[in-house]
Amino acid sequence: MLGAVGLTRRGRVARRLWTGVLASLVVAQRHRERPRRGRQRRWPPGRLTNQPVLALRADALIDSFARFGPVVKTSAGMRRVAAVMGLAEGAKLLSEHRDKLGSIGYPISRLLDGRFIRDMEGADHLRHRRLLAIAFGPSVVAAAEPRFRAAVDDALEAVLQSGESIRVGPFLERLVFRTWFDVFFGFAPSDEDYDHLRGAFDQFEPRLSVTASAEERRAFATAAGVIREQVSRWRCRDPSEWPVCSAAEVLRLDAAALDDETLFGNLVLLLRTSSADLHGLATWLLSFLTERPDLIRRIRSELTSRVDASGGAPVGRETTSLAARAVSETVRLQQSEAVHRRITADIEHRGNVLPAGWELRVCVLESHRDPTVFADPDQFDPDRFLGRTYTRAEYAPFGLDGHACLGEGLTRMSARVIAETFAAKADWDIGEGHSIVFGPWRHWAPDPRWSIRLRRRENSKPACPGTG
Repeated sequence: MLGAVGLTRRGRVARRLWTGVLASLVVAQRHRERPRRGRQRRWPPGRLTNQPVLALRADALIDSFARFGPVVKTSAGMRRVAAVMGLAEGAKLLSEHRDKLGSIGYPISRLLDGRFIRDMEGADHLRHRRLLAIAFGPSVVAAAEPRFRAAVDDALEAVLQSGESIRVGPFLERLVFRTWFDVFFGFAPSDEDYDHLRGAFDQFEPRLSVTASAEERRAFATAAGVIREQVSRWRCRDPSEWPVCSAAEVLRLDAAALDDETLFGNLVLLLRTSSADLHGLATWLLSFLTERPDLIRRIRSELTSRVDASGGAPVGRETTSLAARAVSETVRLQQSEAVHRRITADIEHRGNVLPAGWELRVCVLESHRDPTVFADPDQFDPDRFLGRTYTRAEYAPFGLDGHACLGEGLTRMSARVIAETFAAKADWDIGEGHSIVFGPWRHWAPDPRWSIRLRRRENSKPACPGTG
């Protein structure tokens, strides 16, 4: 009995101790988050709110900007962040203080002999960016479109014949991955090494801010080895026989370019990271369109009119097509989240000091919801891009400065083709599990369990290969 009483008393003491510790942590956090903290040192106003809170409240920074102005302080984990609202404001900071800004240092660079392109600076960045720009240039995009369209058409045809429902996210992930092997390195699913390559990439899920595991490093090395053998086989043939793909275009410009292990490793890594980005974009695009069947009907009608007008032949590219505008609206609302830089020396801005060691975050996603630029900014409205061109200071889903995305043309084309082909071939309803969740890549995204059942459209016509 006395022993039991002693245990009870010790339990009460432990509970009180933990209660006290938790209360102290709450007080410390509130002290850390107080808006005026650091004002004597001229830090920006705002709260040093931990990232999990921001993750759960998508409007947290918008609220902070509304209260404190276009530059606020916040935090991401243990990192202090100076967050900037407004693309013109952000572009000015990036340009005027280029010498005081550096890469935030992506752990994923450790996979490479050198640095990931997003992590490079100065002459090294300019040299590699020039070559990678060729890899994703107009000739690659033009050659990829009919192949990509055929791949989407084949994948949808297989689903329609099976009559089975599909999980939208995983379906698009497989589709994009398969076509990206072809676009980047000329691999087709029928190639002898394709399954080996796909198996290596299946073990490799790089997150830019997370250090790769030993298993992922081995998988990356395996994939790079298979691709290196593919490139070696090309070099044994005349260049006229090479496929039109990213790696081959770089070799046509500079026969020794892919001997640079940093450049080669970047191409391999970009295949993985960009396929994940496109898969995310395409899933959001279909999610928005599924909620707006009127837009699907309009895309379908527009495609039918163009095929009829051309007699079934390809017509000129039109970047103002409804499907293209739907892609533009999707990247306005999702996928284009922020530009990140590390502050290497104190920056004076608007009477504030942005301290060295902090992270600078130019908030692209929040800036795309500026009601002075976009009417009804939270509404999905592709027609806002009809007859209106936005400046880079208003709309910059693919980046603001010299580190902007190199694959914008390829990404836009691929997402547009997915929308056109779905609209041309099938009908579908919202299905099951259609909700928005916070995923492992620290993005809000449609639930990967979301599933739909496609129904073949009667008298459907193919999406015209030349429309844009």
